[in-house]
Amino acid sequence: MRTRDFSTHPPSSRSGLGLAIVAALVLAVAAQQTVAARGELGGAGARLTEARRDLTALRERLTRAEGRTGVDQAVMARAMGATLSPPSRVLSDLIGLMPSGVRFDRIELAYGRDVEVEIEVVARRVADYDAFLERLGASSRFASVTPGPEVREAEMRASLHAVYHSGGRR
Repeated sequence: MRTRDFSTHPPSSRSGLGLAIVAALVLAVAAQQTVAARGELGGAGARLTEARRDLTALRERLTRAEGRTGVDQAVMARAMGATLSPPSRVLSDLIGLMPSGVRFDRIELAYGRDVEVEIEVVARRVADYDAFLERLGASSRFASVTPGPEVREAEMRASLHAVYHSGGRR
């Protein structure tokens, strides 16, 4: 049996044409992939530029916000005070300390770092007012109790200031 010797015979023109077509297809696919990759690279570069702009804008906003921290902290302190010490709780704690002969004419709450309480009290007798003042001073919820002006007549009228702490004295 005779075997062909391919080294001495040139390949047929048909097989050469087939190889050329395959090579052209591979080249076309490679060129298309290169164009697509360059397009993705350009898009990624544009997204990177946009992200850097956004980062710069956020840094500027943060810098401006840091300049306002005093105001923001004051607002946050008031919000926390109102959440931890709502007016209904402060009033309830005050009423729990009142003797029967005492009533409030005015109560004012000011929320800040602490809850400042201003009260105008009317008492039937001086002893009732003194008992209320003593209970308020002994309470773990009220600190810095400072009596204000008093009018000791038939009905006693007085004002006082205190600081309220929802969890007791600090």
